[in-house]
Amino acid sequence: MNIFPANCCTKPNSSKLNRPVRTAEGDSLNSETSLSICLGSADKFVTGSEQETYILQRRCMRAAREIKAGEKITIDMVEPLRPASKGAVMPWEIDDVIGKSALIDMPFGMDLRWENIGP
Repeated sequence: MNIFPANCCTKPNSSKLNRPVRTAEGDSLNSETSLSICLGSADKFVTGSEQETYILQRRCMRAAREIKAGEKITIDMVEPLRPASKGAVMPWEIDDVIGKSALIDMPFGMDLRWENIGP
């Protein structure tokens, strides 16, 4: 069963594949321009409508268990969880955190912040 409209797809050997693509204004585009339009821009950015979900979907490093002040932080003490808090340690910074000491008691689930991590 074909779920696409008949004019949506062409068979690989069809002569329709090499036909010029026309814009809404009727201008003809070559296949390179057509492909460029279909693929879109390589520039990636967060649009205004995505801002709220972008923040909610980011992860930051959080305490996977209670961490006492003075304890050396190990990989099993932290985990990346949503949502990311502004100013929190991000997952790609984990190597900089391991082996450092907690300056304060951190309850389970607390986001790790650089001001709470010492040498």
